[in-house]
Amino acid sequence: MFEKVKDWLKQMGLNHAYNKELNLFHLPYNIDGNQFSVVVGVFPDANWLKIAALIVTAEFVPKGLYEELLKEMWNLFEVTYSVDENGNIFSENDIPFSSNFENFQSEFQAVVFGVTHFFKVIAPKYKISPKGTFGMKTPYSG
Repeated sequence: MFEKVKDWLKQMGLNHAYNKELNLFHLPYNIDGNQFSVVVGVFPDANWLKIAALIVTAEFVPKGLYEELLKEMWNLFEVTYSVDENGNIFSENDIPFSSNFENFQSEFQAVVFGVTHFFKVIAPKYKISPKGTFGMKTPYSG
């Protein structure tokens, strides 16, 4: 599966690094002038891929934001906002190994759209300034 993901990322023209120890592909991704770390985790035991981008760390999450994200997910197709055990907010999608390139590409683009939508629509309501998260430590970055 690692080679398949590597080929898919190459087809999409995306530069990446691979952390073999964590089974993660790391992609610096520029969204509206801010660099985010999009990761693709390959979890062979579960036969799933996780595509995730850290949006906001817990210390910058204002009251009411988690509920707002649940409401937004109701209105958006393919966008999933998730919270890790530390309260950090991600745009993420999980896909089975049986997926094809078109599905992978669609799910990847939905993650990127989730970040863009967050900063264009949600963040202004909470006075959250866009800030890149590339290089920040998370459970997915190692």
